Amino acid sequence: MTVAAPEFLEKEAVQSWRDYFARVDALCSALTARQKRDIQMEVKAHLLESLVHSSGASEIDRLRAAMVRLGSPDAFVPGWVADSLLSDSIPGEGIRSLWQLLKWNARRGISRLLASLALGFGYFVAFYLFVMASLKPIFPENVGLITTGDGLTFLGYVDSTEMVDHLGYWLVPLGFGLSFFLIWFLGRMVGRLSRED
Repeated sequence: MTVAAPEFLEKEAVQSWRDYFARVDALCSALTARQKRDIQMEVKAHLLESLVHSSGASEIDRLRAAMVRLGSPDAFVPGWVADSLLSDSIPGEGIRSLWQLLKWNARRGISRLLASLALGFGYFVAFYLFVMASLKPIFPENVGLITTGDGLTFLGYVDSTEMVDHLGYWLVPLGFGLSFFLIWFLGRMVGRLSRED
């Protein structure tokens, strides 16, 4: 369901309005059509009020200022969705809404848990690469991307004479480079997840 935009003259303002309410609509996916309409109308009223008090040279500038003042839908709509599901779970609507609320919260919680585990694993890999690259000059014969006599290939430390080191000293720049890249990339992902909360 799309919330009709005010009569903007600038196409960019119309598109920005549509994008904002598309995000609101996506966040309301667990709701009934009536609940979704109620939240969209509430957001529209707040955004229009904020738009009236915004200043800017163009419509898009005023609309962006109003959206910044109101905030990202990710910051406030999930709370409204939970309230809507909870209020409708009180006798009269049955347990369907309560079940929807539980599923919605579980889905958000599981996705956050999986993201946290993936980020933690990524930081572990970055740390491991950094340690292996640091140890290569100290233990040049024992650290590397190694294939043992048994055919087992791994990155690490081995105390054996029957092995093949595939990277040699290339492990140092590759290990440091990949480690720093992973830390930079994971930092961006943490920032993105933080902004969504």
